[in-house]
Parts: sequence; structure tokens; C-alpha cells
Amino acid sequence: MILPRWAFRAVFAAIIVGAVLVASAFPGSWKATGVQAAAIAPPLDSAGSFAVIAAAGVTNTGPTELSGDLGTHPTPAITGFFGTTANDGPGFVNAPGEVHQADAIALAARNSLNSAYLNAAGQAADFTVVTALGGQNLAPGVYNSASGTFGITGTLTLNGGPNDVWVFKTASTLITAGSSVVTLTGGAQPGNVYWQVGSDATLGASSTFRGNILANRSIFLGSGALVTGRLLAGAVDATGAVTLNSNFISAPFVNPTLAKGFLSASITTGGVSVLTITLGNPNPNIARLTVPLVDTLPAGVVVAPVPAASTTCGGSGAVVAVAGAGSVTLPATRTIPGGLGGLAGSCTMTVSVTAALAGTYTNTLSNQPPLEALKTSNGPNSRAAVATLTVVAPPAAPTLAKGFIPASINAGAVSTLTIVLSNASPTAATLTAALTDSLPAGVVINSTPNASTTCGAGVVTAVAGAATVTLAGGAVIPAAGVGGPGTCSVIVRVTGGLAGSYVNTLAAGALQTSNGNNAAPVSATLTIVPAAGPPTTAKGFLPISITEGGTSTLTIVLSNANPTAATLTAALTDNLPAGVFINATPNASTTCGAGVVTAVAGSATVTLAGGAVIPAGTPGTCTVTVNVTGPLAGVYVNTLPPLSLKTSNGTYDFAATATLTVVAPPAAPTATATPTATATPTATATPTVTATPIQDGEATPTVTATPTATATATSIAETATAVATPPPPTPVLPPGTGTPPADSSPAYVSTLQRLQGFLAQLQNANEVTFDDCDQLKGLIQLASAQQAPASMIDSAQKAADALCVGITRPAVTVPQVPSALPRTGDDSLPWAGPFALLLGALLLTMGLAIQRARRS
Repeated sequence: MILPRWAFRAVFAAIIVGAVLVASAFPGSWKATGVQAAAIAPPLDSAGSFAVIAAAGVTNTGPTELSGDLGTHPTPAITGFFGTTANDGPGFVNAPGEVHQADAIALAARNSLNSAYLNAAGQAADFTVVTALGGQNLAPGVYNSASGTFGITGTLTLNGGPNDVWVFKTASTLITAGSSVVTLTGGAQPGNVYWQVGSDATLGASSTFRGNILANRSIFLGSGALVTGRLLAGAVDATGAVTLNSNFISAPFVNPTLAKGFLSASITTGGVSVLTITLGNPNPNIARLTVPLVDTLPAGVVVAPVPAASTTCGGSGAVVAVAGAGSVTLPATRTIPGGLGGLAGSCTMTVSVTAALAGTYTNTLSNQPPLEALKTSNGPNSRAAVATLTVVAPPAAPTLAKGFIPASINAGAVSTLTIVLSNASPTAATLTAALTDSLPAGVVINSTPNASTTCGAGVVTAVAGAATVTLAGGAVIPAAGVGGPGTCSVIVRVTGGLAGSYVNTLAAGALQTSNGNNAAPVSATLTIVPAAGPPTTAKGFLPISITEGGTSTLTIVLSNANPTAATLTAALTDNLPAGVFINATPNASTTCGAGVVTAVAGSATVTLAGGAVIPAGTPGTCTVTVNVTGPLAGVYVNTLPPLSLKTSNGTYDFAATATLTVVAPPAAPTATATPTATATPTATATPTVTATPIQDGEATPTVTATPTATATATSIAETATAVATPPPPTPVLPPGTGTPPADSSPAYVSTLQRLQGFLAQLQNANEVTFDDCDQLKGLIQLASAQQAPASMIDSAQKAADALCVGITRPAVTVPQVPSALPRTGDDSLPWAGPFALLLGALLLTMGLAIQRARRS
């Protein structure tokens, strides 16, 4: 069937009208322009940390809670919040949010709000939609209100990814009904939704709203309304205020981030690395540091001598980094820029650090509450930042050492210069340039250089008479081993003709190798002295005087004033004088190096074998000692003749002499007692006998005896004299003993002077008697009692002991008196009894007479 023309036209018109109706029912599927424009998040910058900001003040009723900053500018009035000037509550701001009333931070936030408002208003619309947004599901983009106002009743759904942006523009108002909801799906973020409102915004009671309101004028919230976003009022109009009533407003922040690293993750000890700390801010708004960011370096790591600290973060205030300190600080006056176009904002802090010891050092910035290292207006860092610095010991550069052996020589003599090259690295070191040692003026290579080296592939150049010795490049110093550094040496003989001290130096860097250069200079000194002549001899006996058969020690001293040791080229033999012999116990010894002494008991020679060494010095000396004796008294001269001492430093041309005196032992002290006893008894008996011859028949004749006895007895007298021969003079008292201290008592002074004088008298006397010694003893006891110094008493006692040795009290011998009359055989004289009686009577009479005479 063929339709009429009018019917066909009616069907076509119905299709067009239906398409229009469908388009009007689904505005999101139709573009306002031919090409959809991508929405761009307006930069909130300083306003981003605020949950609520206004131009003409903030008023609150009920327990409103804010997560984010609260501020107003230029009007400072805020009521209904704790922490404000009024501090009247019941509303409060959660940490780390802050309150800013007409201050610089609030002003900066207002200025950022103005810029963000104008940015949003100027973005070209992707879609022009009807006023009522409730019930719609909108994709990311820029939406413009066809009527100049937006209203939400029911639920508005925004579906997109976490980096997608929605911008809603209205020339007039934004009004949401009570209990209305703005919901996000697909990962969309409330911080990426922006409502640019030309006049006022009103959110209904108990409504749930998501996004940032950038109102030209004021914002009003009904009781119980919840906002995940920001209420930013007064973008252009300074009368813009915010009114709240028991609401919850949470600024949608993403925690800032921290990262760190060392530019050179591995350095040698004492080297420098640059530490970089990166602060990230995923939010579109600026993040302000609310406390300084302090990075405490691990123990052993410090700020380098040249810190070179800097930052790219916004705000003001220098990075605090003191050379040698263990921390670096970014002040709280700094900010982290906001993100843009889905990219986080970031800034850095850098500082040079160093470490003296090898090791692995881990540097951490914590994220553990409440010790988060980074605290900002957008919250703290949610993750820790860790970086590791490895410090290793540098490969050891080779070193140098040098010396002269011997270090002191006579003019014209030879010393050997030795240069030692050491390598502590486990790899061999190859000389990359020649090592040249320039000798000091006055020192030259000897006529016989004997130059050589132990360095691998080494070539030494040293010309006789020249002043340099060179080790060619390419020589190899061996690697270090288990036993220590690898070493090699260069040696050459040198000499000098003038006395003086010559310092030979190799500068730092003189040794250049594949393992580095010597860091420090090295020096050695050669001393040249005038020739000192050959070694000398001297000798002596100790003691110089002995008694017959006694012992003295003979010492021969060998001296060498040369700077080099002298070696005996022939034996040194000392022939003792006739009458002196090696003691039965020779005790022969020497201090001469490698010396061997021969001295046989009873012989007359002592010998130091060739090869013995006299040390060098000023002078250096050594000795030969042996015990000798002499059996007979006499004076004995011992001589080492000229040319006896022959050494590598020359032969001594002179004799050395010493004298030993041998004396007879002193006579022992003698004592003589001469008792004298006289007894002269005289007895005279003159009997008178008258005898008449007997006739025959006559009686026996009568004998008449008239004895006369005279006895004379002299008294017995004893005389004893002790004579002692004193020993050689002994010192009386120590020097000064005869002059007592000035503060001594008079008795002390007198006693000391008497003691001194009496000792001197006895030492000069021919004889010392027992009485002398007794008197001397009394004087010493008296001085001691008067508290004379102990040293004086001791010296006096020693002198007395020496003077009085062997002297004792003499014994008295009384001779026996013989009988008055001798007896002959066994017969007694017939008159002996009467004679004795008569003699006794006579002696008695004489005794009585003497007693009477004494009494009278």
C-alpha cells in the first residue's frame, strides 16, 4: 500500500520530535559544542587547606566539627567555635587544622579562592543542562546551568576515575533539598568536584554534599548537613559569610608524601654525597608545614664542611644545616605547592653530607603517629622515607718512607740512602710517572753508587757525582698480602764532603701510581761531621791501692768519637807488670759488641779478641774488666803501648797507663804491761851465844839467844802502760761537722768542738791509750745526749772505732813475794818461828805508827 504524501510527512515530523524529546531527557549524551572540553581543576593553592573560609565572618550554632582550617578575611569575626578569639564553642577544629582570623594566611587563602573562582568561571562548558540535577548520572566535564541556577533533589551521581574532574557553573544560586545526596562512583574523588556559584549556596538540612563550593557571596548549611569538601565564601564579594548549624565539614585531603635519596649512594670515607628530600602534595591546594621538618642523620653521618643546603619549597626561611651537625631542618614557614592536572605538587630540600668511617648508614623519616616527620595543613606523611648511604674505605694510596744508614758519617764517608715504597691495597700499584729524589745541596751520589731496586720491572738511574736518583715509571709495587702492605725499595750510596745537617725530602704527590699518589711528604736527615780520629784507650785500677794478696779491678776503656762504630782489626792485649797477676777469680768481661775476653788466673795478660765493636757516639765507649792481684808490696805501672788498639776507624798512636800500689798489711795493735813490784824484806837476827865449856861432871851449858830482827817492806807498786799503733788517719767528721748549725745550743757547740779537737789530737798522736779511747767514748755519748745530728755522731763513732781498734783495758800482774827466809830441805830453822813473830810485831808497830801520823 502506498502512503499518501501527507502521511509520510507526518511520520517524519514525529521522528524529529521524538529525537528532541529523547535528547532533552538525556542531556549528558549531548555536547554543548561539537567537541567535549576536558575539565581542569581550578588551583586552590593557599585555600586548599581550609575546610571553611569567608570574607565577612563565620557563624556557627551547635557542635559543628571541621577537619581542615577555619578562617576569615578581612572580617575577623568567628562565633561558635573553640580556639577562636571568642573561644565560645561548641564547634571545634580538628588537628592539624588551624584557625586564622584576618591574618596573612587567611588573606592568602582569600586571594587563592578568588583565582580559583575566576578560573572555574572561565572554563568553557562541555554541557549546558537544566537546573534540576537530582536523579542524573553525570560523566566528568564542565557543566553550565541553562537557567543560571542549580538545584538537587534526591541523588546526583558522578561517575568517573580518581583523576577525573567535574566543574559545575551557575550564574546565581546552588540549592539542595533536605536529605539530598551527591554520590561518587568509579573512584571519583570529592576534592575533584567544583561548584562555582555566582551568588549564594544553600545546603538543605541533613543533606550529604560532596565537592568544593566556590561561592561569590555566602554559604548557608541546614542543621545536620554533611560536607566532604570545602565551603569557600566571598570569592569576589567581600560580604560573603558562612553560616553553620551542627554540621560536619571535612576538607578532602590526600596525605602529603616524603621521599629521599643520596645522589651518590656510595662514597669513600671523608667523601661527600648530596642528600635530597622530596616533599609531595597530591592535593590541588598548597600544603603548609605546621612544624619544621627535621631530618636526623644516622650516627656517623654529618653535614659536610660545605653544607650547600637549599630548598625549592615555597614560603620563606632558610634551610638550617650546620657543618658537622647531625641534622638538617626545613622551617615551618615553607609550603608544598598543590598538584595540577592530576600530577602532585612537589618541592625538595638538599644538603651535602659526609662520613668519616666506613659503614652502611640508613636514614629514615618516620610516619609513625604522632612522630610523623612531615606535618602539614593537608595532614602528615602517611609513609616513611628511607635512604641508605654506603661509605667505604678508599683504596689505600701508596706511601713513602726513607732513611740514611748510617744517619751520621764523617766528611767524605759513605751512607746508604734507602727509599721504601709501600702499597696497602690488595692490587699492585704501577708507577704512572718516574719517582725522582733530588738530594740536598752538599750530598751527591757516591763514586760507587751501587744503585738498585726491588720494585718489579724497576729501573734505577743514579750517576756518580750527580744529585738525583730516579726510579722509572712502570715499576710495580706489590699488592698487600696477609702479612701486611706490599713493599719494595730503592737504594743508592751517597756521600758529602762538608760538615752539616742535610734534609732530603720527597714531596706529597712525588709517587704517582695507578692506586693513587702518596698523600704526605717524607724526609730523612744525613748528618756529616768532621773526622774524629781513631778510637782511644784509657785504663785504671780500682782500688788503686791494695794490701799484699788483695784484689783490684783493672778497667780498660775504649772510646770512639766517630759517627760509625769501630771494629777491632786485631786483638788488644794488655801485659801486666811483673809482680801483678790475674786473680784466682778473674771475673773478666767486656761491654764491647761481639767482644771475647781471655784472662787466665795466675797469668799476666788479658786479651780482647779482634772483631769486637766499639759503638759510635760522642764518644761511644765500651770496657774490658778483670780482677788482678799482687803478692808483694810495691808500686806497679801497667802500660798499653802505642799502636795497641787497631780498628776499622784507625789505630791509636798513644800509650795508656795506670798504677797499682800494693802495701804490706798494717801491724796489729800491741799492748805492753810493765808491772813493777818491789819487796825488800830484811831480817837480821844476831844471836848472841855464850857457851861455857863443859867440864867433867858439869851440867849442860846454857845458851842465851837474843834475836834482833829488822824487816823492811816497801809497798807494792804496779805500773801498766798500753801502747797501740794507730791505723792510718781516718776522716774525723764530714765536711762542715766542726761548724755546728747556728741555732745549736751552747752545750752542743762546745761538745762538738771538744770532740773535733780531741779526734784531731789523737790522729796526730804517736800512741793512743785506753784512757784516750774511754774519754773519746764519753764525748760521743755526751754529744748524742745533746741531740747532735745523727750523721755527725755516726761519723765520729766510725773515727773512734778506727782509732781504738784492738785497745783494751790492760791486765795487772802482781809478783809473788818470796818467804822471808828460805827453807833448806825439809828442815826448819829452829829460830824461824820466833823470827816471824818478831817480824810481824815490827810490821804491826810500823803500821800503827803510820796511821797515827796520818791522823795527826
